[in-house]
Formats: sequence, C-alpha cells, structure tokens
Amino acid sequence: MVPERSGEGLARANLVRHRAPYLHTRKQFREAKRVLDVGCGTGYGSAMIATPDREVVGVDTSDEAVEWARTTYRGENASFFTMPATELRFPDDSFDAVCSVQSIEHFDDVEVFLTEAVRILRPGGVLAVATPNRLTYSPGGKINPFHTQEYDARELEQLLAGSFEEVEVTGLHAGLDLSLAPGVTTHFHEYGARVEALREALREAPEDVRQFVEEWLVEDGFESFNFGAVGLHSFPVSPKSIDTSLDLIATCTKPR
Repeated sequence: MVPERSGEGLARANLVRHRAPYLHTRKQFREAKRVLDVGCGTGYGSAMIATPDREVVGVDTSDEAVEWARTTYRGENASFFTMPATELRFPDDSFDAVCSVQSIEHFDDVEVFLTEAVRILRPGGVLAVATPNRLTYSPGGKINPFHTQEYDARELEQLLAGSFEEVEVTGLHAGLDLSLAPGVTTHFHEYGARVEALREALREAPEDVRQFVEEWLVEDGFESFNFGAVGLHSFPVSPKSIDTSLDLIATCTKPR
C-alpha cells in the first residue's frame, strides 16, 4: 500500500493509521466465517482479518495490487480478485460480513455498492466501512482529486441508514503524543484537530490554566518523539469528540 500523501519519517504513521480500522473491524467480525474486503488494495487488511476458521475474499480494481496480494498472502486463507465494488460477482447471501476501508470515498456510485453489499450479505450480516472524516481531512473543501465524496459522522450515518439497520459510527483519533510530534501536522494537518479543539475550549479559561496547558503540551517530551514507536495504540477508537477524529468507522447490519 502506497499512502496517498507522504512525508519523510511519517510514512509509518500513515500506514499504521490505515491498518488500525482493520483491527477494530476484526473485533466486529468475531462470528463471521466468510468476509469480503472491498477495495482491498495489496491485501494487508484482508490478511489481518483472515484466520484458519475465517475465509476472506479481497477485491480491488487494480490488477497489480491483486497480483501482489495473491503472491504475498498465499496460504493466509485469503483469496483475491480484480473486481469493481459496483459489480460484485458473487451469489446472493454468500457472505457473513463485508468491509471497505478507506475506499468508499473513491467510489463513483456508492449507492450501487451499498445495494450490492446488501445483496451478497446474509440476513443479519455486518457491513463495516472506514473513511476519512471530512471535517478534519478537508475542512476547506476536497483536497484529494481521487476522492469523489467525503463524509462527516452524521452524513455517513444517514447514508448507511438508507440500506442497513443498527448503524453505529465511531471515530479513529490521533493519540496526543502523535498529534504533537514535530512535523506531523505539516504533512497531515488533520492530526492536530484534537489539540486545536482543546485550545479553542480553553480560550475563555483563566490565564494560569491556559499557560499550564500550553507548557504541558510543549514541554512534555514530544520534541523527542520516536516514530519507530508508533503502533495501533497511537490511534485510539472512540465515539467521543467524533468531529475531531481522523477517520470514521461505521458498522451496520443487514435486516433479517
């Protein structure tokens, strides 16, 4: 997987950010025996979800990415096919779960994808999607030419509620240490959203409180932050302060 944006020393953080939703999704798929990963790219997420008891099928429109996935994750109980999200060539009711991580923002017709997801899911099956939070990723308007549509939490919930039940939307956040690490927000401005929200909330606080917080933010060792230590713990998942999250993760179920 090649990040859409990169900065020296930050590629690892961006890669871990893309892996984190799969870890969260894996927890939602405990009972699933057959999972479809739509927009699987080079297959690293499909391999994260696959187990000896859980088959994962990954699909992507890139022949190169699919071939890489087939070669790299052979024997992981995962298979890969070149296939568009809007033409899923599988029988009705053939999967227990479907996931799409950092993909729906690229789809030309997301409604067609959702219709296909409903069709191939068994009754009660789970759909999980992860997508950048429009409020932090592109607050001034779309900046990524490869994105056809972006969402905030309410928009994503409304989109999914048209086809699914029990829609739950949570946020993938940047940990405080990562948000304050030198150079991060120069390349990934959305990583600073939570810190900026904190500063805004403290604007009317007494001066001594504001000074204490600013000194703590600046002097708490973040200048020597080690990017090699970035891991899944650096991206907590929580519905709290969802408007300042990096990405949105939604789960929902097909009506029985």
